[in-house]
Amino acid sequence: MRLEKYSFITGIYSLIRRGHRWFFFLIFFSSVTNAQDQTNFTQFYLNPYLINPSYVGIDGQPALSIIYRKQWMTVDGGPTIANFSLQTPLSPRAGFGLSITNDVKGLLNNSSVLLTFGYNISLAKNSFIRFGISGGGTWNMLDMNKLESLNADPALGNILENNASLTGNAGISFHLNSFQMGVSMPTMFAPSYMSQEDFTITEIKPFQSIIVNASNRFYFNDDKNIFEPYALYRINADLPPQFEFAGILHLNHVIWLGGSYKQDFGISALGGIKLKSKLAIGASYSLENSGINEMNSPSFEISLNLLLGKRKKDAPIYSFVNTVKEKEKKPLRKSASELIAEKRKIEEEARKKKLEEEARLRKEEEEAKKKVEELARKAREEEAERARQEAEAQAELARNNPPSPVTKPAEIPPRVVQQPPVDNGRHETFRRGAHTREIAHGDYIIAGAFSSEANATRYTNGLKQLGYKANNGHLTQKQLWYVYIYQSNDINDARVQRDKYRKLRMFKDAWLMTVVE
Repeated sequence: MRLEKYSFITGIYSLIRRGHRWFFFLIFFSSVTNAQDQTNFTQFYLNPYLINPSYVGIDGQPALSIIYRKQWMTVDGGPTIANFSLQTPLSPRAGFGLSITNDVKGLLNNSSVLLTFGYNISLAKNSFIRFGISGGGTWNMLDMNKLESLNADPALGNILENNASLTGNAGISFHLNSFQMGVSMPTMFAPSYMSQEDFTITEIKPFQSIIVNASNRFYFNDDKNIFEPYALYRINADLPPQFEFAGILHLNHVIWLGGSYKQDFGISALGGIKLKSKLAIGASYSLENSGINEMNSPSFEISLNLLLGKRKKDAPIYSFVNTVKEKEKKPLRKSASELIAEKRKIEEEARKKKLEEEARLRKEEEEAKKKVEELARKAREEEAERARQEAEAQAELARNNPPSPVTKPAEIPPRVVQQPPVDNGRHETFRRGAHTREIAHGDYIIAGAFSSEANATRYTNGLKQLGYKANNGHLTQKQLWYVYIYQSNDINDARVQRDKYRKLRMFKDAWLMTVVE
């Protein structure tokens, strides 16, 4: 955690080296001591969940992280901070995490536990926005053994009366391809911490600090290597703003090297190794502090990150441990023989489809022909039955009314359907009569003749249902109803059309009829 007003430390550092541990105790508690801060790790890039809860579950699979930092290695009792976190995606949209942090500064030992819930919303392909919020508790403790060894006033133990409080944080982040940017609020409650005023407990104001982070990955050398710059900017109402920059070079997704610079704290060397994109072991070494926090002592940090299980399908991923870029699978090029075989297969399928279509059409045509022939047969049977009934009626009338001796009764022929003999060259000419439905003058292709208008109409409708332009009319000269399928005023045209219709089995007996005035 960044401490304010450390300029006096160098003045008493020599006292510390001579064993005056009481002065070291004063270093930490006579200055302004702020809340425990798990965001202050140099290797935050390994586990961005530490600085922004929206990153919970960002690896796309369960992940375990352990990180330890020792501040001012050569100073006896220098600050140390350690964090253990376990996080996992619950679904492609939700994530859950647990973070446990322990921070030791001199005699003060502070611990906290946070539970985090995260949610992400997909905006487009490779673009999503994430949200996260954490809540938990924090506890302050004093090392009473050290306190007694310093012969300090036992009344200092009274500061433990209010040693527990709530803690929490929240964050949001935006991701587009290999770029990501986030904003987090590390303090949402007012936890109690040691104050400079008579070693009493004081509270840190909530919603007074913000952390803005951003990074991008630049893949090169056929995506085998990566350069990844990071930027952080901390804003605190009670402290000056602070920026931090880092640059990481990933070599073949196995080794990473880099460095960072933190305002008022100096530079750090970074490095580590990744094994099978599952385990990452890293370390950092910070040189002597510079600026207002100048301290002639280096700091170091070690970390371990382990990915567990399998990646959640369709979960958005931005992992430092597994940086291998997933490439879209391209269709394999087919050989010439495969292309020829595929072409033949397509042609064969088209030929089979054509044959099936032709067979279907033939079947439909046969069914249509059968239907028309059935209609014609029924019409003929009805005409024959009607003619038989008329003949019987005429015979009955003749029996009931015998002819006179002088008069010879006239024979009344029964009206029967006129069935012309099969003649491919048949062509008959008739004069137009005065019936209301008399056929007009012209040339006709005749499909059938009936003595009953009803039968002629039934046959005509059957042909129309099959798609033929059929019609019928009366001819007074023959006292019959004729069904025709073509009409023309040109006899040669009528002959051509007749020959076409005769190719169909159902019209093989079609003939020409000409009606004149």
